[in-house]
Amino acid sequence: MQPQVRARRPRAIIPLALGLGLGLACAKETSGPVGPAEVTPLCGTSAPLRLLGLAGDERLMDLTRIGDRYYVTVRIGSEYADPTMTYGVGLCGEDPRVVAEDLRRPPFTLTPWPDTPVACRGPDHVRCDLVSLDPSGDLAPTLLAPAPPGVIVGPMLPIDDGLLIVVVGIGEVDTFFTHYRFSDGPTPALTAGVSIDEVASAYAIAGDDLFLVTIDDSALLRVSLADGSTSVEASSASDIAASATHLLYTTSGDPSGVFLRERETGIETLLADCQSDLDLDARTARVACINDDGGTIVDLGSGAQVSYGPGRRVSRQINDGRWLLTIDYTPDALLDVLSGVETELAVPPGSAVAEADALLVWQRNASASPDSEESLLEVPYDGGPAETIARRASRDALRLSDGRVVTDVALDDGSRGLVAVERGSLDERLIDTAVTFFTDGDLDFAYVSRPADATLDPDVIAYQVDDGERSGIYLVALGEGGG
Repeated sequence: MQPQVRARRPRAIIPLALGLGLGLACAKETSGPVGPAEVTPLCGTSAPLRLLGLAGDERLMDLTRIGDRYYVTVRIGSEYADPTMTYGVGLCGEDPRVVAEDLRRPPFTLTPWPDTPVACRGPDHVRCDLVSLDPSGDLAPTLLAPAPPGVIVGPMLPIDDGLLIVVVGIGEVDTFFTHYRFSDGPTPALTAGVSIDEVASAYAIAGDDLFLVTIDDSALLRVSLADGSTSVEASSASDIAASATHLLYTTSGDPSGVFLRERETGIETLLADCQSDLDLDARTARVACINDDGGTIVDLGSGAQVSYGPGRRVSRQINDGRWLLTIDYTPDALLDVLSGVETELAVPPGSAVAEADALLVWQRNASASPDSEESLLEVPYDGGPAETIARRASRDALRLSDGRVVTDVALDDGSRGLVAVERGSLDERLIDTAVTFFTDGDLDFAYVSRPADATLDPDVIAYQVDDGERSGIYLVALGEGGG
């Protein structure tokens, strides 16, 4: 059995597990790749670049670019708890070196040391020490912050002048915080920061301010990570979101509900009276009542506010600023917060994923067997007609900047090949064979916030080959003009 190919989606994509019925696409069957893909030169070669050779039992977990090197973490074996190995390698595959073992999260950087990776090392991703890595691999990793015993290590959050590590008691909901300041010097080092004694049930961070709901009396507190000062923001709260300009919090006190507060003026607005999920950024506040009981969106710049009814959810914001609403995970309408206008969507049957510029819909081909690949349609949000952009595409397909699709497909010998699908003609152009994984490098992880370089340049794809002496990680540039 050939290994299943997996791709990591760009973080802009929000999958929708739709039950829209079984669509039958009318695109004609394909007979396979019509020739090799043309590639843009990368590191002086016009063929895919072998970045790093791997053994047959090494499986790619993460690829991160920091400074002038890639850091490639592989799992040695197929089980989650199997050991890991992290390699450092130049951008063109030069000077590969082992830099660490047993990393459980992607490397990231701390602001004073932008070229030195730090990472979480331990037996698993929730029990790990923070260490700094020597890019040359000559020195062993340096311990920066040990994991407290008996807890789950949560997010490691770089802030303005330090690092906040969130930990949770095993089997509990109690959340604790450890704050570190950056030390002076040429290599990463941390010193103890603000002592945070409060135990939280919910928290949010905005700049150097930590907002938390205390587990004991449900008070909403602000803790300054700059000077350690503490203030009470509300006497009763259950959840909190924060930005540089606003607070969004729920309270069960009197009055109860979800309140939006301007931090500078203290002016508050009641947005909803329901148990809610909260979301707040520099431009928008969103309240989603649980149990699909509707919600509210506020444009913070203009103050415009619009509500949507029960049974609907907000999926994502699209490029023109409107919000995609769904019913039972099915795309339903686009909502303009500034005008309050809703525009209904006509979505073909199939399984859909919402991207910022269009819906992607996978449909079974009319003559397809149950386990065969599907056609991929692109449905623009402006009401234009749906367009088939691949006669066959896996659910892990990626799009290039010119609209072409990169996907794994079955080859005649039963293996999986990676192809680029031309726009219009839908011809498949072969990139490589025996591919087990591919990604455009735009990765998202829940346990780390990492100010690192973009992992890959636009239209560069990384993929893993499992094929004897060819096995390894490859990079291929498919910029506009290739195909």
